[in-house]
Amino acid sequence: MAATALHIVRKVLPDCPVRQWVLSVPFPIRRMLAADARLFGAVVKLFARVVDRYHVQRARAAGIESAKTGMLSFQQGFGGSLNSNCHVHES
Repeated sequence: MAATALHIVRKVLPDCPVRQWVLSVPFPIRRMLAADARLFGAVVKLFARVVDRYHVQRARAAGIESAKTGMLSFQQGFGGSLNSNCHVHES
């Protein structure tokens, strides 16, 4: 995993400020996401759309009319102790 992170930082992300967003959901929903990959994917897409819209609206408010965003999403199905913990990291 460290090699992947290094590759992303050095080769994928532009040299500019990056913000990480994390979506964490209540435990009963985590179990549903863990059992249904398509549902998990749909939640990730919705989350990405909301984050994108937020940044575009902020850019427009700052006078930037043609703002574009880009994101990397990492879906995780476990927590630090390998417990079931579906959540998403977006940068």
